[in-house]
Amino acid sequence: MEETTGQHSILRSLAPAAAGAGFPRLRNDALSETGSAMNRPRVSVIIPVYNGAADVQAAISSALQQQNCDVEVLAVNDGSHDNTPEILDSCARQYGDRLRVVHQSNQGLPRTRNNAVRVSHGEWIAFLDHDDEWLPEKLERQLAAADATGADLVYTNARNFGSIERVDELRYAPGKMPHGDVFQSLLMDNFLVVSSVMVRRSAFDRAGGFNEAQLMVEDWDLWLRLAASGCRFAAVSEALTRYRWRADSLSKNHDRMRGFREQVVRRALQTERGLALPWIVRRRALASVQRCSAWFLASRSPRRAIRWYAQSICYWPFDTSAWKGIVKGCLGRS
Repeated sequence: MEETTGQHSILRSLAPAAAGAGFPRLRNDALSETGSAMNRPRVSVIIPVYNGAADVQAAISSALQQQNCDVEVLAVNDGSHDNTPEILDSCARQYGDRLRVVHQSNQGLPRTRNNAVRVSHGEWIAFLDHDDEWLPEKLERQLAAADATGADLVYTNARNFGSIERVDELRYAPGKMPHGDVFQSLLMDNFLVVSSVMVRRSAFDRAGGFNEAQLMVEDWDLWLRLAASGCRFAAVSEALTRYRWRADSLSKNHDRMRGFREQVVRRALQTERGLALPWIVRRRALASVQRCSAWFLASRSPRRAIRWYAQSICYWPFDTSAWKGIVKGCLGRS
């Protein structure tokens, strides 16, 4: 890849050198060399894009329309083979210096996000998937919550849209958003929508960023590591993130996804925080992996879902939702 002139650039190489336990070194050298944060934006918005030509412009526009917040927006094309590059280059011409566009060969979502963080400069990092959108006051509300609570990670409520036949419109019911020490809550469910999260750069760097070997649920892995290390989480109850559900959101490789979910939870249970948990919590966490995986599978393969619900019950037989899942599967309902 060659570097070009203009309002956007194609960086020669953003691939990290591995360090420690396979995690990249995430220090921002360009910033450290200046020794000054005078021109540092408050929030860096990271938008990874893979074959997202139909939706990415709306995502970029929503990031650039944030109110009362100094932002830089980075959109990284991860080797798309649709017309995403042309769309991004058009956006770069339209928005000028307000948008940085990077093109790279396909490297996968975890590495793409790490790459973008590495060349960003903000005190805070906010993630926005290419098919999601923000309301204009999202970052302003999150920064206010961070300043009020001293939290290292702030997330917002989210409004689901698209193919939402099986889910509620609102991600969280009022008063039901975990905050503070959320480690146990996260073990039971990856309740954070990636596009709703804003995390302090220093906390992200200490955690080592996204695990690039974690090909699925890499976000859950990071949130658990942050929570296990003592990071405090804050919640904004307003639905300031729009999270898109697609018809194919429920049709992934379910066996592989279940394996990665279990891997993430078992790894978290081996941390100092995890090992100190009561055995009941540990069993419930493992049961939740099976139950969640069964729910995603139920609409396509009710019989297999029943088996996974049964495995959930083996870990924790008092979970009524797993029993309900089995009954629905027997009746042919999802």
